[in-house]
Amino acid sequence: NAQTASTTVTVNALPDVTVTLTGSNTFCAGGSATLSVPNVLGSVYAWTGGGTNFDRVVTTSGAYTVTVTNTAGCTATSAPTTITVNALPTATIT
Repeated sequence: NAQTASTTVTVNALPDVTVTLTGSNTFCAGGSATLSVPNVLGSVYAWTGGGTNFDRVVTTSGAYTVTVTNTAGCTATSAPTTITVNALPTATIT
């Protein structure tokens, strides 16, 4: 007479780290773009270069990622989004 035991395993989903870019990823100095991921209640957000909201306004060149930790304790990091800020042209009056 064999005895069996059952075990329940819960697999929690990773947070969604799909970055949405509002604006262009290339702009002139003085401009900006907004990077965002889905805003999920209770999640913790950490952007490269600072920022702890689900969205981040960027004004400098760089490769930006966000690490999101959801309420289940699962963590995922986005692919980098590259932002290029071009210098303003120099005007010469002659």
